[in-house]
Amino acid sequence: MFIQKMSTNQTLSLFYEEQDSVIRKYLISTLILPILTIPIYIEGIYCLYFSTDQLQQHYTSVLKNHVFLNFIGEIFGFYLMRPVVILPVVGLNSEGLLGYFNFHTFFQLILVFLLYQVNACTMIHLLIIRLKSVLPITFQYYKLSIRFGHLFVYGTYISSVCSLSNFALLYENQDNAKFFWYKLLAGNMPARFWSESYVVASGSYFRFSLFLKLCSISLFLYIIACIFIPVVAFQILNRMKHRLSRHVVQAQKMSIKALLFQISIIVSFLLFPFSTFIVGLEMRVNNPLVVAISLTFAMVHGAAATLAMIIANKPHRTIFLSHLKYGVSIITCSINSKDEKACRSLSTISNHFVVSL
Repeated sequence: MFIQKMSTNQTLSLFYEEQDSVIRKYLISTLILPILTIPIYIEGIYCLYFSTDQLQQHYTSVLKNHVFLNFIGEIFGFYLMRPVVILPVVGLNSEGLLGYFNFHTFFQLILVFLLYQVNACTMIHLLIIRLKSVLPITFQYYKLSIRFGHLFVYGTYISSVCSLSNFALLYENQDNAKFFWYKLLAGNMPARFWSESYVVASGSYFRFSLFLKLCSISLFLYIIACIFIPVVAFQILNRMKHRLSRHVVQAQKMSIKALLFQISIIVSFLLFPFSTFIVGLEMRVNNPLVVAISLTFAMVHGAAATLAMIIANKPHRTIFLSHLKYGVSIITCSINSKDEKACRSLSTISNHFVVSL
């Protein structure tokens, strides 16, 4: 074990000094990164706002909610919470505004998980909407399938909220938990350890292990659902390719691929930190830099997903490239009448969600 290797107080002190340096740089980055990602959200909302496809209003509305929740989650993570993990203790400290006003870190953790999980459910919602759009009206069980789709969406949102009850497994007396680590580290504790905003888990009993297993199961089921729904949609489209125009079938397939691209970005950005913490806790691998990068990945996953949405959808990508060209023209002080005309005409671009990957 890592802690056993640190047999002297001097070794721990050197580790704490290195860790404090990493944490300082991490906290500085949490102030800078949101400033850099705000243009991505503005561009994403702009692209969705100027969508003129009246038949896809519900789809666009859910997608707007997804981008909005991405933005709220990022602001919450970077400014309100600013989570810090101080090794080798299993725990979390809040360095954000909520921590400053003594809002309990445990409840902050529940809120950020709520935002992430509900937002992840919006992607399932979007996949179900796409699946409904490719389902033929002449299908024998069409109405039953539509009702089942509605129930599945509602069930996904409800289960994501109910799964927050898993956090009850982590709740324990902080005096006892901190005393456990105090004995384990022979009294040589990291900075902020005794702060009320720093909540710890002993990590040595059944409930903690059960919490990690339940989180793993939830993530696994989410990935399965994200794979199963598109597979069904592609099967339906393949069977209907002789009854629908080639253009319609291709557009639907590319639209689903775009959603899968966004989902893969979300899963990748969240799976990396989750795997890091699981492996780190089980094997007691303690690397402050890896932990800081993992937390950053989790908090910028919304911006990455929004950028993926812009890149994956051809109309959105066209708007983005036009804005990018106009921005470069401003920076280089070479704006000409052609650039201005192109920028003014952006609002007339028709966004029919014809996707090109």
